[in-house]
Amino acid sequence: MYSSSRSGNEYQYNNDFHQNPLPHIAFEHLIKSGTSLPSILMLMVGIDGLPITKNPPSQLWPNLGYFSNISDSSVFIISSYYGKPKPEDSYKYLSDFVNEICVLINDGVMYNNIHVKLHLKALINYAPPKSFALNFKGHTGKKSCIRCHTIGSFWNNRIYFPQINAPLRTHDEFRLYSDSDFHCGKTILLDIPKFDVISSVPFDYMHCILIGVTKKLLMFWTGGIKQHNQNLPKN
Repeated sequence: MYSSSRSGNEYQYNNDFHQNPLPHIAFEHLIKSGTSLPSILMLMVGIDGLPITKNPPSQLWPNLGYFSNISDSSVFIISSYYGKPKPEDSYKYLSDFVNEICVLINDGVMYNNIHVKLHLKALINYAPPKSFALNFKGHTGKKSCIRCHTIGSFWNNRIYFPQINAPLRTHDEFRLYSDSDFHCGKTILLDIPKFDVISSVPFDYMHCILIGVTKKLLMFWTGGIKQHNQNLPKN
């Protein structure tokens, strides 16, 4: 692992695999465990951030991964950011990861006389890290849907999206950055080969459904927000 300080903040990238001449994201623990590997490893990557301390304020943003098509699905750290503010530049935060995964996708590595390559199957984030990594408008913006061109409306201090048949976005269109109301700038993730930034970035089930729609329904039915004539009976 190496670390670098940028503007007083620290980025760490995990590419220290001892005597192996090539930098590999997580082959070391697979080699030690004797896991049988396919010719292509499907990599799932998650980006998240959390506050560590309040006084002084500090943030930790780990970049985590696991392989979805092998028996050993252990989660491993790819990189991390630590600093007082949140990471301000997604290019700096993701550049080491993108540079290495491009090598592993295009060239691969030799493992037990098997040529193994990587494929980035999915990038899994909740809304703020997703918009940060892909450099588009956050989820409170009226044009913030990564899947289609729907335009949100403001009502009751919230943004909602009533249009259900809006034209869909495509990977090729995303590469052109043609929607200035959606894009905030360029993203380094477009440099990753065979990675579709539209279809390979799923919605966050936990935040969208479980603590989003489901939580609101439960609070509505039980009168947790305001008592009304549609509350469920207390008994």
